[in-house]
Amino acid sequence: MPVPHDAGIATIGPETIRQLNLFAHKAVLALYFEHFQKALPISGGFCAYWKTKEDFARDGIPPYLLEIMPDYGTLIQGQWDERETFEYRHAVNAKDGLFACLAKLRKGLFVAGIAATDGNVLSSEIVEWLHPDDPQTLLELPRFQKKL
Repeated sequence: MPVPHDAGIATIGPETIRQLNLFAHKAVLALYFEHFQKALPISGGFCAYWKTKEDFARDGIPPYLLEIMPDYGTLIQGQWDERETFEYRHAVNAKDGLFACLAKLRKGLFVAGIAATDGNVLSSEIVEWLHPDDPQTLLELPRFQKKL
């Protein structure tokens, strides 16, 4: 397949993967804050993943993600609207302190994540849940060295 002359190309290597993993986790924490109006407590737990548009073009967005996240959100402040560059689907259970989201940034990067106010309600059988300590320390975790 020929690549258009004016196409932008980026490579995703080890350092980029670490930074995208960190960004995905920070984005989930920021959206949690947006909906709960407070930071996720240290006793909470969260996890996030990122995918490229090529990942979803190949496999599609899993329909169950869209089903469990029926609500729509974007960044709006007065007349300023970022719908074209940032939008997300989400679900909030304020009573139990649960939050899930699937965000699209521009047209090439997707972030999915879950956060819970009480980390004890999260099952560790499938996912390694993180606690919201200093985000920079996350870069040293072995799981941040690869695309999840």
